[in-house]
Amino acid sequence: MSGNKYSEKIIELIQQLDSSYEKGLMNPDEYRTLRHGLTIRLTPPKPPVKKRKFKWKYALIVVIIIVVIISASSLLLMQTNMPGFGNKPSFEISNVKFEQSTLSFELKNTGTAEATNVELILRSSEGDIPIRVIDSIKPEDPPMNINKNINLGENQELYGVQFNIVVTCYEEATYLYPFRP
Repeated sequence: MSGNKYSEKIIELIQQLDSSYEKGLMNPDEYRTLRHGLTIRLTPPKPPVKKRKFKWKYALIVVIIIVVIISASSLLLMQTNMPGFGNKPSFEISNVKFEQSTLSFELKNTGTAEATNVELILRSSEGDIPIRVIDSIKPEDPPMNINKNINLGENQELYGVQFNIVVTCYEEATYLYPFRP
């Protein structure tokens, strides 16, 4: 049945129902229930509500874009001169010698930034021995010769003990050079 004929048929049934009720052939509860059922059929059905589906493709694209932005910004920060990002001092110790109670070595800043408030410490299981404090070392500076007279005492056991030369600076760079006298 076409939509128009279907509506006409329902309207005709509603009219017959009304006349039957007026003649007293139906009780009010029956009439109300039947009339309500026919009226509902008369109104066009609503299209079903389309359920929105979550689009995983779009979510994945958004996540990839966020990761790329964060990576690019962190790489950019590493290339700037901001303290703590990218440009940091780094140290190298070479030519370490311990002869006749004198510790000598060369220290060079091999990093990309100036090191300030550089502290040199000789560390062992017996404790720390301060070697020297240097105000600043620039990357382009030549290697510094460091000499320190260190008396290990008469304890011959310390001559086989592991020592570490520890270099720290204000820029939070630390270098550890192990050696045995």
